[in-house]
Amino acid sequence: MEHRFAALLLLVGTASAGASPSTPRPRDVGECDEAVRLHPREHEAWFCYRRLADSWSRGFVPLVDHLEKRLARHPGDHMNELYLALLALNAQQNSRAEPLLRSSAEGFHADHDQASEMKAQSLLVAMLCRDRRFADALPELRRLEGLAEASNDAESRADAWLRANYCYFNRSDFGRSAALLNRASAELQGVPRSPRVALLQRLTLDGLGASYSVMGRHADAFAVMQHALEIADTDIARAETRHRLAYEAVHLADDGLLGWDEVDRLIGASLDMEPVVGRPYLQVYETRILFALRAGPTPEGLAKLEEAVAFGRKQYPHTAMIALRLLAMMKFDLDPAHPEMPLALLDESFSAARENRVQLEDANALLTKAYIRFRTGPRAQAIMDAEAALAEFDRVRDRQPEAMVRAFASAETSYAHELVAGYLLDPAHGTPSATDADRAFQIIERRRGRVLLGALMAARALPPPPGPLRARRDSLRAALAGAQKELLEPTLVGEGRQRALAELTRLETAAEVLRDDLARETAEGQLLQSPPPTLAMVQQALAPDEAFLSFQVWRRQHTEDAPFQDGSSWVLAVTRDAVRAIRIPDDEVLQERVGLLRAMIERRDGSEVEASVSLHRDLLAGALAGLPARITRLVVVPDGPLHSLPIGVLREVRSGLPLAARYAASVVPSAALWLRWRTGPASPVGNRPGALALVLADPILGDRPGSMSPEATSPVARESSFWLSGLALRPLPFAREEALAISQALGGKTRVLLGADASERYLKTADLRPYRALHLAAHAVVDEARPERSALVLTPGAPEEDGLLQMNEVVDLDLRGKLVVLAACRTSSGAVLSGEGPLSLARSFFQAGANAVVSSLWPQRDDEAASLMADFYRALGDGQPTAVALAAAQRKRIATGAPAAAWAGLLVLGDGSLAIVSRGHSVRSTQILGVAVLLVAAGLALGAWRGRRRGSRAQGSSTPPG
Repeated sequence: MEHRFAALLLLVGTASAGASPSTPRPRDVGECDEAVRLHPREHEAWFCYRRLADSWSRGFVPLVDHLEKRLARHPGDHMNELYLALLALNAQQNSRAEPLLRSSAEGFHADHDQASEMKAQSLLVAMLCRDRRFADALPELRRLEGLAEASNDAESRADAWLRANYCYFNRSDFGRSAALLNRASAELQGVPRSPRVALLQRLTLDGLGASYSVMGRHADAFAVMQHALEIADTDIARAETRHRLAYEAVHLADDGLLGWDEVDRLIGASLDMEPVVGRPYLQVYETRILFALRAGPTPEGLAKLEEAVAFGRKQYPHTAMIALRLLAMMKFDLDPAHPEMPLALLDESFSAARENRVQLEDANALLTKAYIRFRTGPRAQAIMDAEAALAEFDRVRDRQPEAMVRAFASAETSYAHELVAGYLLDPAHGTPSATDADRAFQIIERRRGRVLLGALMAARALPPPPGPLRARRDSLRAALAGAQKELLEPTLVGEGRQRALAELTRLETAAEVLRDDLARETAEGQLLQSPPPTLAMVQQALAPDEAFLSFQVWRRQHTEDAPFQDGSSWVLAVTRDAVRAIRIPDDEVLQERVGLLRAMIERRDGSEVEASVSLHRDLLAGALAGLPARITRLVVVPDGPLHSLPIGVLREVRSGLPLAARYAASVVPSAALWLRWRTGPASPVGNRPGALALVLADPILGDRPGSMSPEATSPVARESSFWLSGLALRPLPFAREEALAISQALGGKTRVLLGADASERYLKTADLRPYRALHLAAHAVVDEARPERSALVLTPGAPEEDGLLQMNEVVDLDLRGKLVVLAACRTSSGAVLSGEGPLSLARSFFQAGANAVVSSLWPQRDDEAASLMADFYRALGDGQPTAVALAAAQRKRIATGAPAAAWAGLLVLGDGSLAIVSRGHSVRSTQILGVAVLLVAAGLALGAWRGRRRGSRAQGSSTPPG
């Protein structure tokens, strides 16, 4: 993690301070003295001393002394001060370097030498941050960033962003680090190629790969390092990069994105670089650690760790602390009856981490101590060590101001929470008590939905106030819309499409930088703390007919941070009266079985029954068997592969009915979010009396060839092709029927917009407060690799719109307290982050304030979705809560023998108890009352008319007085 790339990032602050790396190395000090005499104001000349140190057996100290004497002869020579400071930094003489850097920076400032001032300032910042003197570094960092913004030289700006990144990275502010590196990369794209620019590009890629890696974006990090390998121009650079590729490959293999044979090949390729380089170097020893992880506690694996420990103790403590920790675990696993030596090794690792202030590594050492204590005792000490480790991991997460960076950082360390929670519940580690169950529940809640909860606690992610950031955001959104509109054209092919895709990627990078800037200036960046809920709080909030099922799925990993093998998976079944913990299968088993069930459902022939019985037995049988008969509603908190499980399709026995026939289920990201939705304010309703729903259906994406006439009537899936290839959309004629059926079911208390009127512009500018529900029947595009590209496809409605309602636009809608129904495909799907859950379209509607979202796990056929939605809204109109209404509609499908694919993919996310009509004012009762009132009124009118008629007749037959 963060220790992994510290040496490399120090290189950013030193080796790149001066000349081109291609300049021949000098033979002696005299050659450098002569270069400086001839060119006293050129950095290339002064960097001669730094190049000499690389090849000089005498090292840095004699050169420090040499430049000290020269400065004494030429006091006030700021170039001498700068390069003396550079050599002092390499000689670990920071106290000598600091005053020299400050003096040279001020001198260059007085001389109006901005480029040299930036070099001095950046070295000062790098030194302070390396020493973890962040309070001292902050004003210097602000000065450096100001210099970079004011510079007219792109190469100097890139160099400054590169140095500033080092500071943010060491402070564990990984989002800012990545943002600055992306800026540096963008600057270098327009700079003429040179050896120094090539060095800066490689260092930028190395740093960006490091930032992505510690944020858990391993696929991005792997891609970046593949690019770095392509441009590496020295054996050392290739050796460093091959190690980094092997490191990322282990993570990708754990995620199922790469084969282990490829991991072993990359580890071997990294180890093979040692004889090529011809001398010991850091990365090959860290590759030895990767080799040992693959070999396990074998003689060869232990030997490789011992070699890494010996190297690290002498030259690089970060390597030593990792190897010591893993060596301690392996030795304990070989001989658990004698934990003394492993604990001593862990004490050494922990002390090194504390001394070097490597926060995540001291947390890992504490977690490994807890692992040993849980198996050997005392249990109280194990819990203390575990809690201390988790607190460190949480602090790193909460240091990330930008929401998605925080989510990725949380996911990267979620193994620790899963491990400790499992230890507390597993009798193998001591008999669990009620307190242990509550502690385990709160530990898991500390990582669940915390980013989404923070966004909701900030009231809403309001747009930034007018100013430069607001202007940047608006300008960037317009540019993104334009780029996407171009890519939507199916006629755009070949080089034109590649150029447009490159432009989109550039704009998305700029958006990543902007999000980080916005997070530091707006409510999004406020780190809102709240303690996790207790089981008692959940019990108090449950209705008598509700049960709460909280799943925690352990995923075995093979990385240096999470090499533990004995985690466990559980479901906590909670009712108002009891809490029970039941063991369930682990991630590897569930991934395969949930995938098999989904594949069987897609066949639409009932072949999923056997798999649904098997999963019911292993996931739910124990939890449901102990529930009181009064329970008819389930609140489910899924985890891992269970996020993609259609839970309603599970059944107890082959001949029995699916779970949906017995229970109304809703799915929530966490107990904390469920409690917030359950107890939060209702939807604010505007002045329009009786307004219930706004419906947008069957939008048209301009006049593209794929947008066919609405007369077509064949059912289609509500999922478009991959949009970067150009959308080829078919109309959704049944969506129009669906919209009219909704209006009828709600007694006409709806606003229905069809076709060209169902526009992105209207939705983004309309006053949504009068409505209690928003229904969108449209195509959806889901990009799990780039979640920000996922969108609902609407009619553009204005020239500046692209018709793609994307996640960053959804969050600006005012949907507080509302029900949102996404009658589109796979709106529940997205890349799953451990703890946060799927990065789906549905999630963005929660960020906009919705209390409940109905969405789908898989592509829905247009005709089947329309029929199901009509029944769902009839139940809503009768005053049923959302989850109960959907269950009622699904039961009708079950009763007719419809395949599970036609109904099981729809889920209620969020507060399933939300109702848009109160039971006493249901649409049906209102209609009946209205009819009764009309009948009474008609009767009264008829009686009055007859009375008048009788009076008229009597008056007409009478004889006037005579």
